[in-house]
Amino acid sequence: MPIIRSTAMEAARGRLAGLCHCIVVMEASALRATVSRTSASPEAELSMRGVTTATIPSKGLQRQLKLLTLADCSAATPRGSLVKGLFAPGDLIVLFGQPGSGKRALAPYMAHAIAAGRIVFGRKVRTGPVLYIASEDPEGMKMRATALRAVYGDTENFFMTPDAIDLEGNGNATPPDLEAIIEAANRIGAVLIIIDTMARAFPGLDENDGQAMGCASRPHGCD
Repeated sequence: MPIIRSTAMEAARGRLAGLCHCIVVMEASALRATVSRTSASPEAELSMRGVTTATIPSKGLQRQLKLLTLADCSAATPRGSLVKGLFAPGDLIVLFGQPGSGKRALAPYMAHAIAAGRIVFGRKVRTGPVLYIASEDPEGMKMRATALRAVYGDTENFFMTPDAIDLEGNGNATPPDLEAIIEAANRIGAVLIIIDTMARAFPGLDENDGQAMGCASRPHGCD
């Protein structure tokens, strides 16, 4: 079964994760609806916060572990949250469930809440611009966006693109549409990017293959 090449996934995830606070990708697995959360690597988080780490000479080892003192830990700035108690800056979230379980209603609902600064599920949010990539069903997303606006009000922080994207690019280190997403996110100052769906973004991904899905949900892909 086809598996996404790790170079493409790592390039896409790494650059997007460093660009905004959070990324949500959606897929249509025949599993129960839930949210799987994977935080950014400790090294990446500490680097963003400016925390230095002690190291030991490698002595020929291929990998060197980062070592933190108690002072380093105390100096780290808490990353806060986008939706309190659910997900935080640097998180990579995969929203999955059976067809018709409500994924495509839940994701825009949470996105609108963050864009508008509205409490969602009784939880506070961090307000900021949201980029919603509606590659799977752009016309349906336009209808859902219209309904959200009618019920919860307008917001200038919610941005949707109907364009299809390719973040696999036959395993290329720089997938063809990655730069376009980065430019759009930078243009609006996005704190959240939602990719709908994973299958559209990664054409070679087999959603029923556990190894492929595991690679897709890891911060640094698979070797």
